[in-house]
Amino acid sequence: MQKLLHFVYFVSCLPELFSQNSDGCERDLIPNVDFPGNDIELVLAPDTNYCQKVCTEKSQCQFFTFLTRDWATDNRRFYCYLKSSTSGEPTVQANLDNVVSGYSLKQGRAQRSCFDSIYDGLDFPGNDIHQSEVEDVASCQRKCTEEPDCQFFTFVKGEYHNAKQRYICYRKRSGRGTPPRINILQNVVSGFSLRECGDNHSGCVRDLVSDVDFPGNDIESVLAPDANYCQKVCTEKRQCQFFTFLTRDWTTDNRRFYCYLKMTTSGKPSVKNNLHNVVSGYSLKQCWTQSSCFDSIYDGLDFPGNDIHQSVVEDVPSCQRKCTEEPDCQFFTFVKGEYRNAKQR
Repeated sequence: MQKLLHFVYFVSCLPELFSQNSDGCERDLIPNVDFPGNDIELVLAPDTNYCQKVCTEKSQCQFFTFLTRDWATDNRRFYCYLKSSTSGEPTVQANLDNVVSGYSLKQGRAQRSCFDSIYDGLDFPGNDIHQSEVEDVASCQRKCTEEPDCQFFTFVKGEYHNAKQRYICYRKRSGRGTPPRINILQNVVSGFSLRECGDNHSGCVRDLVSDVDFPGNDIESVLAPDANYCQKVCTEKRQCQFFTFLTRDWTTDNRRFYCYLKMTTSGKPSVKNNLHNVVSGYSLKQCWTQSSCFDSIYDGLDFPGNDIHQSVVEDVPSCQRKCTEEPDCQFFTFVKGEYRNAKQR
């Protein structure tokens, strides 16, 4: 059978490889301007920079509008609206007080994915998983960082009105990895785990383990062309701590290329079994973050369906360049000149 050439490419690394993309990376935040409509998801964020971080990490998000702590029109303070359009640009821009809008940083140089800001006077209520008395906010953040299931926290200062809650460190997690509620509250401090900053003392495990399965503890399954891409998906998904990938040589059933994303309360696999034609490994969140660009090409692999555009081009680089320049393109398949169906070459 003749081969197809398939390439997976995310926009986060485009300017590094293709100077032809003139859009560049729009880092500027725009106060008092709304990008109405085109919403794909709503999350809560403590500030505009965190809203931009969430947009950058979500593959579909191209731009956003955030309602600041000064928003008083209704109860949507701290709302972060993630947005997308076919053009990659806002359809409308309108003046609106106490909002900030901006763009995903996927087209910028890779940033560290950690977020080390501390929010004095903000409470992340609910979603508690652990609590204990600690000396200060730095100790609370350290505890959250060292506990694999902690994503964010609230620390109660010594001046808090309820003496029984003073110096309590509340460690928290949610399904999305972001706080489901944010309140303004005096004498508390909130923040996030620093695991993505490489500050977790448990260290970074980069090695992939061939012919070893981490059975159970699945949170999601996706398709991936190889184990490295499976690891990339695990690293980018907040809840994923480790994974098992079924390689192209897997023949036991039809699950070839399946990538199983996994997590446990301990952050480690419950069981490890020998199993041919699988590869297992760990999220790289605890490592210093690498470029989120993924530039591998896959000769002989096809990702059928999900077509948004098609055209005749000269070669693979031309196809790759077209995908890079179109804001809604995430990956592509190029059909070689030797392919059996002449109409598709």
